Amino acid sequence: MVNFDESVLNVCDFLDSSEIISILVGQSGEDQLHCGIVYRFNGKFNAIHLAWHFYLAHEEGYVKNLTGYLFLKSSIHEIRQNSIAAMCRRILKRQDEQKIPYGLLYTGGNFTREGVLNLDTQESGLTCATFVMAVFKSCGIQLIDIENWEYRETDSVWHKSIVESLKDTKDRFGISELHIENVSNEQGCSRFRPEEVATSSVFKEIPADSKDIIRFGEELRNIVMKKKRNIHL
Repeated sequence: MVNFDESVLNVCDFLDSSEIISILVGQSGEDQLHCGIVYRFNGKFNAIHLAWHFYLAHEEGYVKNLTGYLFLKSSIHEIRQNSIAAMCRRILKRQDEQKIPYGLLYTGGNFTREGVLNLDTQESGLTCATFVMAVFKSCGIQLIDIENWEYRETDSVWHKSIVESLKDTKDRFGISELHIENVSNEQGCSRFRPEEVATSSVFKEIPADSKDIIRFGEELRNIVMKKKRNIHL
């Protein structure tokens, strides 16, 4: 099981740790969480996360400013953690030539050894959470058993909000009508929430049981929301 006292770090504790990679999670809106990957390279921590359609964000030194975010201490072996960090760098090298689209349905998309996005024919893109899942899968780690992950009725509200946001930002981010239509048709699929993907990385056995991931994800969400209201813990 998960011991949050040991597995969840604030930014100061994380920067003082010997971790190579971590999934970070924080609040990005009134009731919305966001996640990404932090990795160590040349002694520095860098953050990479899919912020929106065609918007892969990456900043060196960004981590120290994330006082409202929490960092999950992964149970993954150091060798695999180094592979994940290397994959993040390869993906970034292609940032100018490869734009990662935003989409709802995730059926197992990943990245090639060269960092090229390899989506399933049914997939339109990734979310911040499934981007993390795709990176880990590219390194041989399936964070969540997607085949047995159930759809929840509460996800429909979020699906609708994403489609509306794509419509509202289509001019700014160059989102085509066809892409919006494709994503709209994905509504009703299973959703992997940021807090659940983050939590999935700390279990001793990965992928863990879906019910355990969801339960501890809810606990992590409560911690994040509380921290956002009181950043300097």
